[in-house]
Amino acid sequence: MNKISYKLLPWDEWRIGERESWFQDMAAKGQHLVKAGKHFAKFKKGEPKDMRYRVDVSNFALSEERKKAHEENGWDYVTEYGDFCVFSSSEELSAPELYDDPEEQSHSLKAVWKKSVISLLLLIGAIILLLLIIFSSWALNRIIVLKLIETAIYTSVYFTVLYSYYIYYSIKAVISIGILQRRLKDGKPIDHNAPWRKYKAINTAIAVIHIIIIMSLFTIAFVSFKMNTTEELPLYDTNLPIVRLHDVEKNPGLVSKTTYINNNIDYGNSIGYGWSPLAPEQYKSQENGVVPEAAEVGTGEYSPSISTSVYKLSLPFLADRVIDELMTRYFWRMGAKDYTEINSDSFDRLLICDSGDFKEVLASRNKGVMYVGYSGRADIDTLLENISHKMSLVSH
Repeated sequence: MNKISYKLLPWDEWRIGERESWFQDMAAKGQHLVKAGKHFAKFKKGEPKDMRYRVDVSNFALSEERKKAHEENGWDYVTEYGDFCVFSSSEELSAPELYDDPEEQSHSLKAVWKKSVISLLLLIGAIILLLLIIFSSWALNRIIVLKLIETAIYTSVYFTVLYSYYIYYSIKAVISIGILQRRLKDGKPIDHNAPWRKYKAINTAIAVIHIIIIMSLFTIAFVSFKMNTTEELPLYDTNLPIVRLHDVEKNPGLVSKTTYINNNIDYGNSIGYGWSPLAPEQYKSQENGVVPEAAEVGTGEYSPSISTSVYKLSLPFLADRVIDELMTRYFWRMGAKDYTEINSDSFDRLLICDSGDFKEVLASRNKGVMYVGYSGRADIDTLLENISHKMSLVSH
């Protein structure tokens, strides 16, 4: 029973000599080429034979006349991959070479070289457009680390790395095929017994590193997507590291105020969870409340609200950068404002913006970073007391 096996093709397809040599060595071991694709070659187990393999340019579709001419000269068509095709012949037949003149073979590579140039130009255009889309908005707003922390950028980084590898491969194709053309034009034939083991080891290592990087980025993007969830806030307090409205207000009459409901979640009273390698714990909460009895004393409806963003960082030294970028984000989102930096024993860094009924706090302690935006009548000391308490849950 014939056994089929698949082998990785680590060589670039234009390295004709190495592929021919490898196919011959495999046949000598009883592994006979059946089919070749972009990344793998298919072999069928049989008797060891001394075979010769030659790779020709298909120019998109090898003509039947050309195939027939090769067959009449003792070369059997085996398979086709990309812009190339493979022929084989038994060593004992001493079949003549596919090309008598290396310069003639160089002309056959011209179409392949032109195609590789066009592919390179298209890829460069695509990667430039992708980079502009990805990086322009957040780079101009100077929130680079926050975007990495909040993982919105990881999928884009994945595709950027992937396209960058294709550009590297395409540049190498243009250069290598051009060099091969010149060598053939100068009358230097392809070495059909080119040593392949060293090049295979190098190319396999490059391929493995590339695969590891791509899979790592894909895994990060997938895990962050799966862990990025939003839920309705629990009615009563938990050990969540967010500042709760009732803790700040300290008013037993405070009740939750429904704002925007979607998919059975009140997003005005919700908490979002996030994950990334730089911040394995992330929380974003929004809470709105109302004190009905306030209207009875002629003050109108009192509707306090609070929002919290919390990051537990993997690298504590990023805290200052995150604080700066949060300040930039909310400066543009909420309009121009003045933050006052205050020395505090409770925090490594503390910035406050107090405009009466609306207060903002940016604070960090060790690995923890917190933003709190509060609209209500509680004083800043009450807000800071709650922030310090909750910060202890993410600062270590």
